Formats: sequence, structure tokens, C-alpha cells
Amino acid sequence: MELHLIRHAAAEIPHLDLHDADRKLTFKGKDQAKVLRKILQTLEVNYDLVLCSPWRRARETASLLEPVADKLEPCELLARAPSTELLLLIEDLAGKHNTVAMVGHQPWISELTALLLLNDASLGDKFEFRKSSLYALEWTPHQSFLRFVLPPGVLRRLR
Repeated sequence: MELHLIRHAAAEIPHLDLHDADRKLTFKGKDQAKVLRKILQTLEVNYDLVLCSPWRRARETASLLEPVADKLEPCELLARAPSTELLLLIEDLAGKHNTVAMVGHQPWISELTALLLLNDASLGDKFEFRKSSLYALEWTPHQSFLRFVLPPGVLRRLR
């Protein structure tokens, strides 16, 4: 299965009057997600499924990817550190889908990338996951490898 791990786009700055899960995308964040969508369309990527954290900024990022997705679903497992339950979900998805995206948050999305590629979530800091970055993995239950990375700087240049 091709698995794309995406960090949500730029969101409001945290402040005391706003719960972290309720932070929405900024204008810049919406633009970042639209540019990512445009690049995915150019690459002819179509997701069978996009799973996203239920937190607002991840939901909004995922919704802007909807034109390249057959189905969008929230996934609580993407709003916390990677777990065995998330790995089992990925394994289950691989039996049902060809291309899946997961939209999540730092540091957890980097930890998931490290877990899938290096079998060690503690190495998440080795993966620079800036806002709206995409890491494309080829995933099987026995082996994963990195296919390509789309950091925001590249996305800006390709727009």
C-alpha cells in the first residue's frame, strides 16, 4: 500500500482562550493545503481513503484534499502518539486499499514515520515534518520504504 503521511497545514497560534484541538487553519495554511492538492493532482494521486486527526486543523487540511480522495474519515489514533492500535489499523487498511493518506500532528506524525521506516518511534526527530509536508511510503507488513518527500519549500516552487 502507498501510505502518505501529512502534517496539517499552518494553523492559528495557540493561546489561552482556545483549546489546542480547536485551532483552525490560517489563510496561509489553507493556501498550503491547496498547493499540496494541486501537486497531488498533477502527480495523478488519488487516495482511496484519507484519515485525519479529529482536531480542527487536521480536519480542515484533509477537507482541502477532498478532490483527490474517495473518502475522508476522522481517526482518533492520529491525535496522539503512535500505538500498536494504529499499526494494526494500517495493516488492516493495506488489505483493503491501494493508496491511503493520514493527516496528523507533530511530533506524532514524525514518530509514526520513524516507526514505520526504522521500527523506532524515538527517532522521529530525524524526520523534518514542517507544516503541510508529505512523506510517501510504500508499506507492507514486512517492510516499508520511503518513496518521496514533499516539503513546503518544494511545494511553493512547484505551484
